[in-house]
Amino acid sequence: MRLPRTATSAFVGALLIGVGCTGVVGTNTGGSGGESQGNNGSGTGSNTGGGSGSSSVGPVITGTDTGAGNVGLARVTIRQLNNMYRDLLGDTTAPANPNVISSDSLSDSTFFVGGSVADLDATGLLTISDTLATTAVQNLANLMPGQAIPTDTAGQAQWAQQFIQYFGRRAYRRPVLQAEASDLYALYQAQLAAPINAKFQDAIEAVITGMLMSPAFLYRWELGPQAPATTTLNGTQVVRFSQYEIASRLSYWL
Repeated sequence: MRLPRTATSAFVGALLIGVGCTGVVGTNTGGSGGESQGNNGSGTGSNTGGGSGSSSVGPVITGTDTGAGNVGLARVTIRQLNNMYRDLLGDTTAPANPNVISSDSLSDSTFFVGGSVADLDATGLLTISDTLATTAVQNLANLMPGQAIPTDTAGQAQWAQQFIQYFGRRAYRRPVLQAEASDLYALYQAQLAAPINAKFQDAIEAVITGMLMSPAFLYRWELGPQAPATTTLNGTQVVRFSQYEIASRLSYWL
């Protein structure tokens, strides 16, 4: 990624602070939603946990009351993260390990849960993300199959916007929100502008790094960012998962 060092630090901080901006981080007393011993984890396709039971391990986040109550939040486990890198970018080197980010914890229900992201974890994750992004842009055609790589500025801008939607949907395990897409495109534009003056390929590299460092990628959300749909079952109002939330739960559970 072609960001100056000072800009890189601010960039990473802004991405990870996004977790705290939506609520209050506390102790998880709900379902564990994690990876059981011997489970191969999941690929890119999930933002919520498999498994059940209670756990005092891992953070929980609460925000505006949507009628669904408190919603669990946990960083993906190391194995899940490596599987996500593999499925998203084809990387099989398993770059995430306890020497780079905090080790996982075993919950009371025997499911592994990822720890929170501390300063040193953010540094390690940035190194991994930057390395993976650098490798990925060596063949841009593989990142969005069927889309020719344009050579003119207007065409490249359109390609970048389409890429943010396509790649972001896979990385975030749901459609990209308009605000997220706007922020990522602003990052792309900032790379091209002075004083960075990056090339198109390097600007896309920065966008990929940004997505890999996003809380939407690194954390598993019980519910997506949209207000949940509810229905009445046996006289009780319950939340109906969206198609993305169901697919996510199944992906991490398998």
